[in-house]
Amino acid sequence: MQAVVIGATGACGKYLVSSLLQSKDDVAKVTLLSRRRLEEVAGVDVAAEESAGRLYQHVEDLDSVSDDTVRQLCGGAHVFFNALGTTRRAAGSAAAFRHIDLEIPERFSRLAQEAGVKHCSVVTSTGSNPNSWFLYLRTKGELESAVRGMGFSRVSLFRPGGLNRGDSMRTVEKIAALVIPTLSVELVGQALAQDAINYHTSTGDQQQNDREMIANNSAIRRLAQQFQQKVSPPPAATTTTEPPPQQPAPEVEKD
Repeated sequence: MQAVVIGATGACGKYLVSSLLQSKDDVAKVTLLSRRRLEEVAGVDVAAEESAGRLYQHVEDLDSVSDDTVRQLCGGAHVFFNALGTTRRAAGSAAAFRHIDLEIPERFSRLAQEAGVKHCSVVTSTGSNPNSWFLYLRTKGELESAVRGMGFSRVSLFRPGGLNRGDSMRTVEKIAALVIPTLSVELVGQALAQDAINYHTSTGDQQQNDREMIANNSAIRRLAQQFQQKVSPPPAATTTTEPPPQQPAPEVEKD
């Protein structure tokens, strides 16, 4: 399987790239489109993967990269991942937020589909709804609706209830975590990779009946667990052999 990723330097994106590159039996190549290089990936030697040709990083501002370049980089890929995301506060305005969370991923997803990519996988949020009063949820819902209408053979929508970034958690996420169940960004990355692998390795009939997948927290955990069992399988059961019973020493007759 070959994959293309935008948002690779983000919290979920880093673990997605890590999970893909650790899946050596299933993933042949990972292409990243990003405005900055990804220098460190958990559990992966970035330099070695680049030298081996399994990892390619195209570094360019996403607003500047041409349509033809995106199509070329997506050529031959089986899945396009969108892990791009920010907040209104980080973006600076509602318009800037929508540009990053909707306009850029919508454009890249459309170009990926035009290049022949069959599967699109997107990280959105619990409560995503194009009719929501809340900017964040409305924008995520609009992205889901846009991707659904692009003609992909399969669309995967990941809707975590809240993201636990550890020490990097945003203030709003820390507040939300008090009332909303959170999910480790590592689990989200693992689930994204495993879902794509499951689809890519399924039969044609199975793919025909599997046009859309929506993953909430519980489904994300199940997929992540499947990935963990594959990468770090439990140790095989060992059989303890009981030593043979010790025979009593023969009695020696005395004269």
